[in-house]
Amino acid sequence: MRDRSENKVKIVFIRHGATKSNLEKRYVGRNNDESLSDEGKAELLEKKEKNVYPQGDIYFSSTKKRCTESIETIYPDVKYETVEGMEEIDFGEFEGKNYLELEDDERYIKWIESNGEIAFPGGESREEFIERSVAAFEKTFDKVNAYINSNRDKKEVCIVYLVHGGTIMSVVSEYADMDYYDCMVPNGGGFICEADTDGELSLKILEKI
Repeated sequence: MRDRSENKVKIVFIRHGATKSNLEKRYVGRNNDESLSDEGKAELLEKKEKNVYPQGDIYFSSTKKRCTESIETIYPDVKYETVEGMEEIDFGEFEGKNYLELEDDERYIKWIESNGEIAFPGGESREEFIERSVAAFEKTFDKVNAYINSNRDKKEVCIVYLVHGGTIMSVVSEYADMDYYDCMVPNGGGFICEADTDGELSLKILEKI
């Protein structure tokens, strides 16, 4: 993303609110389209009341209901665009299961021993997931650049992405040069970043939500 104006660009990543499976600490991935739990929605509303979430100029969301329901809870009056490819990692055969159900599975032990780098059985590897997430993130650049170039008088432009924990880990670790696991955030959490668009895009984390 190249900023051809003098705008200051902020990028905000917010993880969706909790679902029932999240609360049960299950693997909730690309093939799960679960809605928010009542507790998850209530937590988002509580944070909204405390002005935790910044207002944006452009809003993007994963296609999954837990994300679209979250953005409609936090920002009920805004228009947003869903982006294919920003869905959570494909957990394959581990989808919907939790640690207790998998702890004796040799495939799960092998995945843990790889530091989470090898592919889930029937699912994605971390490398494949990061590549997909980054490609989807970059798909939004044309719209962002068009907005920036048509609003040169704005001193600051803010772009909000309402996505998944893994998607945030993938994109922020890639552009902020951080370790993948250092970019973990809880449901309803996220990062407020400043984008350096002078040449190759990079992100500087200003605040953790």
